[in-house]
Amino acid sequence: LVLLIGPTREYIKFIYEGPVKMISEIDGVRILTHNSCEFIQRVPDSLYDVFNFGSIHPGAILMECHEQLMESKSMSIKPLRNMNQKQLINAVKTCLEASGHEIDTAQQSKLLNAVALGKKMPKCIKFPHNDFYDMIKNLRVLNAIREPSIGIPLTITQYKEYFTPNLLVDRLTARYEHRLAIEICKYLNINNNNVVLHWACAKVCSNLSNEVIVESIKEKVGDRSDISFAIIAMTAFRSGKNELARILLEFEKNPTEKVSVLLTMGETKLAMEVAECAMDTDLLYMVIIQLMNSVDEEVFFEYLSDSEQGSKLFEHYVTQTATEREKLRKLYSKQQRSVEEYKLFFMESFVEDDVEHRIEKIKQGGKLIKYVKGGYNHPKDVDIAQKNITLLRYQVDMDKIVNQTFFYGLSLADTISYAITQEKSTELMKCVESMIEELEVDPKRYWFIRCKVYAKNKQWNALEELSKEEDEPLIGFVPFAEYCIESGELEEAQKYIERVKDTEAKVLLYLATKNYGESINIAFSEKSKYLLNIIYSTTTNLTIRKEIENRIDLLS
Repeated sequence: LVLLIGPTREYIKFIYEGPVKMISEIDGVRILTHNSCEFIQRVPDSLYDVFNFGSIHPGAILMECHEQLMESKSMSIKPLRNMNQKQLINAVKTCLEASGHEIDTAQQSKLLNAVALGKKMPKCIKFPHNDFYDMIKNLRVLNAIREPSIGIPLTITQYKEYFTPNLLVDRLTARYEHRLAIEICKYLNINNNNVVLHWACAKVCSNLSNEVIVESIKEKVGDRSDISFAIIAMTAFRSGKNELARILLEFEKNPTEKVSVLLTMGETKLAMEVAECAMDTDLLYMVIIQLMNSVDEEVFFEYLSDSEQGSKLFEHYVTQTATEREKLRKLYSKQQRSVEEYKLFFMESFVEDDVEHRIEKIKQGGKLIKYVKGGYNHPKDVDIAQKNITLLRYQVDMDKIVNQTFFYGLSLADTISYAITQEKSTELMKCVESMIEELEVDPKRYWFIRCKVYAKNKQWNALEELSKEEDEPLIGFVPFAEYCIESGELEEAQKYIERVKDTEAKVLLYLATKNYGESINIAFSEKSKYLLNIIYSTTTNLTIRKEIENRIDLLS
């Protein structure tokens, strides 16, 4: 027994067989039993105004006029003509609102026809006609979902307050009512991608043959790029239909999604082929890393051996991230690429803190390239490896002399440079000279290093003594002047510019020190218009330019 009690303590009895469940709604109460679903609500004001016995509301009058017109009675619309504009618009709005609350489709039609009659009157020109068409759309949707086969008995208040068209479509899709959901999407001009995708995923789970499923999905989806075949293929894979999943993936146009599904399916080789065809390095990296973490080394090496691009990217990945070097070494060994394996050993040696470990790495690499397959030897690389070992040993000795870790790991040039700055240490300089001799350092290179260090440290006396060690330095006087200019010491540079024999170099050095007078005099004495024109192009000073023009005229 359910009692509905009013504000004046009057009540209505509702008797049901068995237990009931009541659910509160925004505009009433829903009563569920074992075999029925009923909805009890207060009669909406608009329906009461129109259908109440003896009602003189404008909406009731409009409804009565429509019924008389349908019965072809004379003077049926006279009451409408007697209404003022406000009353007529109110009548139309009331009937329109009542049609939305009405459940019976026949009564809906009558109310909507009454609305159509009223809004045709001249006084009703200000009525918003879009409201009429929106109500028609809403009622068509509501009537469709209220069908017993669908079973969603919404009122218009619930539809507007609780639901949006998109939410209703999602609810229908979840109930596998794909046909109705698609029709509503077309009617309301809503994107139906999710509905079609859900339908396709449901289709692949059916017991139909692969050919029928593929043909059906291809016909429905067509060439639409906004629906992912990868998702459909993944559903087929999870349903145990691997062959169907592979067929469906052929229609997927997005290589990233395609590769992702293939990797999930374990089709790594096919995924690598797709990534290579797409010419997407990020995608190929994704496949390589997935392979690296999921398959045995032998299988991984086989994949890389079949993919030149994949092999190169793996090498790049290892060199940039400093990880998986052991795996890369094994790959080189398997492919008999001794030179690359040597370079990897050599590269690894630079990150070793312990000198003996570092030397051992270099030795291992040196053994690989001493003789490689095909009879081609690499004496230059072997020599480089040996010289690096020698340099490391000297650096260890030099660190012992200065009693700190200072030289270890530096380049040859930096090692010599820093040793020169400590040249007061006789023992250290002897070590440097021995190292230069054993490593067969080019004498000119040694001169350049010393010259640069003295100028950088502003050791001008040492620089001058260096320039006088021989009548003519092996590197000439130009580097002396240039290093002085770099250090901002133009007066020091002047000493060495005067001793430069090459005329053009001398002129350019004077220009670098902004000594235009000397550069003009030298160029004129050599009768070189070419040098005078160079000087002319380096200045905007009108006086200097006039002087150069006069000298050129004299030479002419």
